[in-house]
Amino acid sequence: MKITETAKDIVGLIQQLGNLDLSKRIVDLQSQIIDLVEENHGLKEKIRSLRDHAAKQENLEVRKNSYWLGDDGPLCTRCWDAEALLLRLNVRAGYTPLCPKCNTCASDPDQPPPAPISGIGRHSPWS
Repeated sequence: MKITETAKDIVGLIQQLGNLDLSKRIVDLQSQIIDLVEENHGLKEKIRSLRDHAAKQENLEVRKNSYWLGDDGPLCTRCWDAEALLLRLNVRAGYTPLCPKCNTCASDPDQPPPAPISGIGRHSPWS
């Protein structure tokens, strides 16, 4: 039998005795028990969440300026480090992988930097 059910049974028995002061104290005790049960549930959920996070963290590895979970990746380092979100970077041929949420780029350190764009801003069609 659950502790909350036991407390309800005790309240019923005390009400039959007609002792109002004792009945009030048991109702207060029942309320405290409910609060503790809810807090316990919340703490168990927090522990589960922290264990899940730790397991993911343990399996993450950094490759080419991004996180990878085995073959799954590239994943955004900023989103994981700041918000514990595992977000896949958008990867397109000829472009640096880009996070769809925070716009973090994960440039490949093994690739040469892109050539500078020339001519931008020098001649405007509205001049």
